Amino acid sequence: MSEVLLVVTLLALLKWVVEEGLHAGIASGLGEESFSKSAEKRLSAFSHFVRGGHALLYIAFLALVHSVTMNSKLHALEDLLYTPQALQDMSLFVMVDLLYVVYLCIHQSTYSRKWWRTLSRSLAPIMMFPTLFYIRLKLFYLLPGASFLGVTLGLMAIVALVTLVAPYILQALGVDRELLRELAVLLSLLLFFVVIVAGVLHPDSAVRGCDAAIQWQEVALLIGFIFGMGTLGYLLSLRIIPTIRTKFKKTA
Repeated sequence: MSEVLLVVTLLALLKWVVEEGLHAGIASGLGEESFSKSAEKRLSAFSHFVRGGHALLYIAFLALVHSVTMNSKLHALEDLLYTPQALQDMSLFVMVDLLYVVYLCIHQSTYSRKWWRTLSRSLAPIMMFPTLFYIRLKLFYLLPGASFLGVTLGLMAIVALVTLVAPYILQALGVDRELLRELAVLLSLLLFFVVIVAGVLHPDSAVRGCDAAIQWQEVALLIGFIFGMGTLGYLLSLRIIPTIRTKFKKTA
């Protein structure tokens, strides 16, 4: 299970940097429209405000779980998570995170004239909080002789710094607006895939004692139905999705 959690942690960290870039004016705040210089400055200041709020949330979360992680055992946590029920709960959590990333990528700008839309597009990455908990707990075993408080403070500083400079890191790497959205969705899908595969491959999730003959006709009908509905959805998306995005642009 430790290998699965390490992969999930790595993907969650990469997705965290990409999502913070989505909130930045240099990556997504300006959208497809052209703004005046004063409007660009306001959007840039707003993106800094959003990332600053995220950094404060991460710091507060690490301060909150500091004492909890000191009294927790890594192996006990891994054994607790490596159960079919825990993996199902984790997959549901990752699915909610995936839906939010898709919602975030639909919009051209984090900022909106309606405060509740702005708030809904400014939430911190959901997967970052359990990831921070696991990283802090893991560091106890990687740095056995270090000060517990010093490690927590160092982790706070690193997380806050990366949160604030993430858009500039992505800009230096040449990641443009469209690629940023694609990376966010792809990393979320890959994270969801890893958790689902971990649940399917769990020994207690295997189906045993099934001697019934395979109904190949029903299997073929099911595959045909899935393929047909997928094709229909793709054809409808050619007309529906552009219309929805146009409406979102007008109301944002």
